[in-house]
Amino acid sequence: MEMREGNNPLSVSGLLFLILLIALPCHCKKLSTAPEVEIPEQEQTSITIEGSPSSGGTDTNFTIVISINNADREIKVFGLEVTFDADKFQFRRIEEGNLTESWAAVDGNEISSGTLRVGGFMGSGNPIAQGTTGIIAEVKLKVIGSNFNDGQQSQICIKNYTDDIADLTPHPSCTNFTLRK
Repeated sequence: MEMREGNNPLSVSGLLFLILLIALPCHCKKLSTAPEVEIPEQEQTSITIEGSPSSGGTDTNFTIVISINNADREIKVFGLEVTFDADKFQFRRIEEGNLTESWAAVDGNEISSGTLRVGGFMGSGNPIAQGTTGIIAEVKLKVIGSNFNDGQQSQICIKNYTDDIADLTPHPSCTNFTLRK
């Protein structure tokens, strides 16, 4: 390159450096002044429990629905415990949910009075895909006895998550049932 009066010419090496600087991606750490944005609860991965009906008397069948909301990973196996008042409810059975209907097994056993261990594994079925929301299991209970007051509340809760759901946050972790005479 030639020098001209009034100009500041670039050298060949300077020109190559400029071309490389423009052409190569920058792996620089961006500085952000914006505050961190929290993900709304409905978008966070969670496990939920819901009961239906919300009230009833002796011999009422009560269904506990256990769901996964916005799975943050693929789920192929799960375990958890369901606790209930054994003086008020009798365990009947476990059924798979819409997310686990193709699985090899979804089942549960009463491991002590008022505590069920519920679990499932996909076997040759379909895993629960990341981002999915739906039911993984339904627990069927029946109201027993009559040793309760009309309007008395009883809680059914989920806890002790294992396997692919081990670190999920429950929201809520319990549901209420109102006993009626």
